[in-house]
Amino acid sequence: MSDEQTERTIGDLIEETARGPVLRIRVTPRAKRAGVRMAAGRLAVGVRAPAEAGKATEEALRRVAELLGLPRSAVRLASGATSRDKRILVPGHTPFDLRKRIAEGLGTLL
Repeated sequence: MSDEQTERTIGDLIEETARGPVLRIRVTPRAKRAGVRMAAGRLAVGVRAPAEAGKATEEALRRVAELLGLPRSAVRLASGATSRDKRILVPGHTPFDLRKRIAEGLGTLL
């Protein structure tokens, strides 16, 4: 994937809202390999935790915060508590800042 395609793909993951930018992710509970990567135009978050009692969601929030270089308290679940597709609110940041942080976290040049 070219840098231009990566930037466009990363930008497509972020939605600007009145409360702040929202990042769309897809979570895979009980993943063989835990971590965050781009897959099929999505930010895929593999977690080791099972999808029960919010354990997978909490691990996914920790991993996204780590990718962004932010403390866990800086990211909040906007929607998708019981779904694999989740929306994560990152108040106090701009969509541009999130794109940059995601690209740096994934080791991608913009």
